[in-house]
Amino acid sequence: EQLFETARAAEHAESTSFPPGFSAVSCTSWDDHRLRGLMRAFAEEDPRVGAFSGGGQISEPLHVLLLLQGTEAVGYVYGKTAHPILSLHPHQPPQLCHLFIIRRLRQRRLGRLLLRHWITHFQPEYYAFSVVSPNNQMQRLLKRMGGTHVAEVAQEDCVGQKMNTYILHFPEYKCKA
Repeated sequence: EQLFETARAAEHAESTSFPPGFSAVSCTSWDDHRLRGLMRAFAEEDPRVGAFSGGGQISEPLHVLLLLQGTEAVGYVYGKTAHPILSLHPHQPPQLCHLFIIRRLRQRRLGRLLLRHWITHFQPEYYAFSVVSPNNQMQRLLKRMGGTHVAEVAQEDCVGQKMNTYILHFPEYKCKA
């Protein structure tokens, strides 16, 4: 029994850790040249993303993580965390806005690992979150992670894109209902 528990723990660590040479770091400025380059590349692939014109500090409830391969930024994820005390809608889940991995590194589980890292780092107590207008790749990623699409919300984000709510369950985390 101890052997099985050790094997499960090793498998879990492997399934939630970045491969050697990769790491995730917080990004605190919209003006960071690495983030701007990745956002530009994402907008070129998916016209719904549009050009980013903002600047300044990234502050709560927004959180951005950059995926680094060595020192090169090769992906990012950003979203809005849920703050029930501050929210007009106290049961509104966290909101995933963008997840992007450069093309040459796709199909290596990096998007899945980066998303899992964002969720478990910033919102481990939530099991449902909204995704802003997910493209086909994002929908496939959420399904591979065990996500269940539960609703397309009539509410739109600031640029008129529909919100979708997904439920993800990570059995290793105790989630609040």
